[in-house]
Amino acid sequence: MSSQVSLNTKTVASTPEDTTSNQKLSVKDICNKVTSINASQIALIGNEIGGNLLDNLGPSNKNRIELQVMQKNESQRNFIMHLELMLAMDDSPIAEKEFLSNDDCKRFLLSILKPLTDALEDSFAKPNDFLEFGTIVQISDDLPMGILKETANNLKIDITENDVPSKYYIYLKLDRESMQQEAELVFALTAECNGIKFSEETFTIQDLEETLVL
Repeated sequence: MSSQVSLNTKTVASTPEDTTSNQKLSVKDICNKVTSINASQIALIGNEIGGNLLDNLGPSNKNRIELQVMQKNESQRNFIMHLELMLAMDDSPIAEKEFLSNDDCKRFLLSILKPLTDALEDSFAKPNDFLEFGTIVQISDDLPMGILKETANNLKIDITENDVPSKYYIYLKLDRESMQQEAELVFALTAECNGIKFSEETFTIQDLEETLVL
């Protein structure tokens, strides 16, 4: 594994793409844009990551994600059918239940924002590395860890292995292909469980700013 910081973050290599003469953004342009991201914009990106994380926590979300991941493994088909049947039953042992109250969700997002923005600031301070490798935050192994565990402890919220997908990683990279069409920074936010991607979204800082206004 590459270098770790206190938040259980590291860098992860992405496939480099050659810069050609017809591209709208050069590597230098991209790096300049990364270093020019201000504190408010970093907070918006951190909030997007935190919201994505929160959406994937809780027993029902853990089961949904792990079921989605298992569906990609042909050898697990019979087990998947069994789980789908269980999920459809009201008396299922994995039936949906409340995870966090609305107040706890707000507290969680506010608390986890600081370590997320700190990690983003560190990444954006090295734009060439961020362009090539991106950033990854490890959320769990078999148990919650890193910023998730620290945030839960700070808030005295009980988050266990039953609330978090196993081997859960969040990746933030730059979508270089999209950037040549948009001529601005386009971020790709993906999440993996047990080494298999289960969600992906792309956004620009302008997208986040417009959502905030709405």
